[in-house]
Amino acid sequence: MPIKKAAAVALICGDIVLLGKRCKEWEGIPINYGGYWSFFGGSVEEGESPALCAARELLEETEIKVEAHNLKYISSFIEDDLEFIAYSYDVEEAILPTLNKEHTEYGWFKLNSLRNFIEKIDPKIIECVELYRRKADNKEASPSKKTK
Repeated sequence: MPIKKAAAVALICGDIVLLGKRCKEWEGIPINYGGYWSFFGGSVEEGESPALCAARELLEETEIKVEAHNLKYISSFIEDDLEFIAYSYDVEEAILPTLNKEHTEYGWFKLNSLRNFIEKIDPKIIECVELYRRKADNKEASPSKKTK
């Protein structure tokens, strides 16, 4: 049985990340991680790349448009029969999304606050944010190359 894929975007503005609180059910059916805070994303469709999926889902769920080629890969993990691929997209100012019916609320949260989050959040989302922070810190710490 082929593994299913899902992709999502972590919209990042400096030291904050946009998360959405997932509905507990969709059309009367309980959904995975319903009631949890997460990135915006969903299932990769036939013939679609994970990056295109992530950009499409962000637009569908928030009305925020990003180009798939501008997404930065963070990480992926497999759980049961699903591969989840996470991307980041940096913005200069916090954008207010217009949510569709898949989420009940949204919020911009400090990147370093998610380990102490008092509401439900998938630990893998926290791991993705921490990996993003480590990559960003390493990029800032690496010496710049000067050319003559």
